[in-house]
Amino acid sequence: MASSRQEELKLTSSTFPLTGDSSHNQAMVHWSGQNSSVILMLTKLFDFNLNSVTESSLWRSTDYGATYQKLNDKVGAKTILSYLYVSPNNKRKIMLLTDPEVESSLLISSDEGATYQKYRLNFYILSLLFHPEQEDWILAYSHDQKLYSSVEFGRRWQLVHERVAPNRFYWSKMGLDKEPGLIHLETSISEGQALYVTCKLQNCTDANKGKPFPGYIDPNSLVVQDEYVFVQVSTGGRPIYYVSAKRDVFTPMKLPKYTLPKDLHVISTDENRVVAAVQEWNQNETYNLYVSETAGVFYTLALENVVSSMGPEGNVMVDLYEVAGIKGMFLANKKTDNMVKTYITYNRGRDWRLLQAPSTDLRGNSIHCLLPYCSLHLHLHVSANPYTSGNIESKDSAPGIIMASGSFGSELSNSNVSMFITSDAGNNWRQDLRLSSNR
Repeated sequence: MASSRQEELKLTSSTFPLTGDSSHNQAMVHWSGQNSSVILMLTKLFDFNLNSVTESSLWRSTDYGATYQKLNDKVGAKTILSYLYVSPNNKRKIMLLTDPEVESSLLISSDEGATYQKYRLNFYILSLLFHPEQEDWILAYSHDQKLYSSVEFGRRWQLVHERVAPNRFYWSKMGLDKEPGLIHLETSISEGQALYVTCKLQNCTDANKGKPFPGYIDPNSLVVQDEYVFVQVSTGGRPIYYVSAKRDVFTPMKLPKYTLPKDLHVISTDENRVVAAVQEWNQNETYNLYVSETAGVFYTLALENVVSSMGPEGNVMVDLYEVAGIKGMFLANKKTDNMVKTYITYNRGRDWRLLQAPSTDLRGNSIHCLLPYCSLHLHLHVSANPYTSGNIESKDSAPGIIMASGSFGSELSNSNVSMFITSDAGNNWRQDLRLSSNR
């Protein structure tokens, strides 16, 4: 019985040479799943000196990746492709974006990438946001801060609004907003002032705009997540954070007495609770973690001194990771006595504990690592770039499985880094791979 089970779990692999693309240094791979044998792969040569794509190839497999066909002639032999998008509601619908330095156009497929139609664009797309339910509804953000909408999966576009803040536009949520075609967005007024407005997808005129928050907000502060909306207003150099639950009136967020926040990041809004990372007036490189009640107004302290760092684009990255597939489960790197240690919680921050290191290493040798003096510590950075991997990964479709790079000892280290895997939601870990270089 045991041998047949081992045979069942045996992993088979095959190799297929992508002829002519050996110099390509980036790849995007899409498998639509749902009993489909089709895999699409976009490979590119990205020139880091020019900061642009100079070559691309599109490959398609119909036998689960055993063999691939090159489709460059179907999309245009001289066309340089920069990005591949898939409709989250219909995996058969594919969209390819050309490099705007050469030409600005979209290639659209409705048959899992077998055939394509090209549509010219009169603007450069920086990012796309697909509607969570309507498969043909898309928002596109351009390089000149304009927001466009399409209800035909990119075949036709209409200008929604100008001077929109980057990444500060959101689709309405069914059951909360009055209509499905509503958009929440932050629009710039002046250097230090912005407005939170809502407007209809195809009729965003001044007469149809809503202003849910009375008055100006701080630039780049609008967050619309699940049933909550957050904005920030600074008066006299001190920020005041407001929250609206279920699209109700805005109320100042109330942290415990004597808490003086200078920065706040919303981490999670699952299960009618807000988890927020707050940097207080006496903190420089760490944040405290707070959890709210259902209205998102009153907060209690969950964990102190979570470490943070600056991202590649100047953004703050807090070392806090929400595990996908299991509600209320977080990993955090906390600074204690100048040492950084990884802690885990299963109840949204009410209780935290250290991670038990594996009992054996890759070779089967025993590891003597006893809590609380020695434990497993993980790097918790997630990559926003689809071409680079982050330090940790979990999926909604595989609850309980987590892969992360890290080390074991008295504190988190950048030396002796290995890959660790758990299949029981962090109770037991095994060492899977020794990484040859620091990440």
